[in-house]
Amino acid sequence: MLSNSVKENHKKMIQRIQSIFLLLSSSGFIGQFFTDLATSTKPIPYLLADQVYEVQDSPVLVGLTVVGALVSLAAIFLFKNRPLQQKLSIFVVICASVEIDLGDFRLEEKPILIHFL
Repeated sequence: MLSNSVKENHKKMIQRIQSIFLLLSSSGFIGQFFTDLATSTKPIPYLLADQVYEVQDSPVLVGLTVVGALVSLAAIFLFKNRPLQQKLSIFVVICASVEIDLGDFRLEEKPILIHFL
């Protein structure tokens, strides 16, 4: 049997690791504003007019990115309310999945050679 102090230390370690992953998640969302998601060999009106696909090309992608970053940061400070922190973490994963699917869908609308970075 594990003593209560060992269980508490184990619980704190898991919370620290989860906080590190939430910080990485938030920085990943924020980092999308500073990188190109894809490039094209020739311009495509409205989507890749400048031959570069960025988060800023779609207001929905910007919204999902900002929400994902803010919720990830907020969840770090909810370490005393672990169930809510877990629910917010799941919400962040859903935001990231929707963002990826939406970005991929928009790129597939126009068949052309696109280089993902």
